[in-house]
Amino acid sequence: MVAGIYIADQDGNVIFDGSQRIPKVLAKVEIKRGDVSKSVTLPKPIEGELFYYFSSDEPDNNPYGTPLVYNFSVSVSGTTATVTYEVVYQAMPTFGGNFTVYIGEY
Repeated sequence: MVAGIYIADQDGNVIFDGSQRIPKVLAKVEIKRGDVSKSVTLPKPIEGELFYYFSSDEPDNNPYGTPLVYNFSVSVSGTTATVTYEVVYQAMPTFGGNFTVYIGEY
């Protein structure tokens, strides 16, 4: 499946070649410190490719180590998406903080 490419013209403007799929965010899941799992109902089943990304609510003091603290997985079944925070080390629940996971399709 071709996702397409972005093409920049001579003036630096981004144009589309017609083969791109624009990502759509379908749900936002807020994980608070201490949460292990949280589910959300999607407005529709995923029809394209699933994608997700996170955004931390905490200041990023360590850009290399901080993403490792947010060890989570996303699973989708029908219109239900579940974000599971996975504790790898015993000290991890005291690390990190609140973060948001955006779930969508493209």
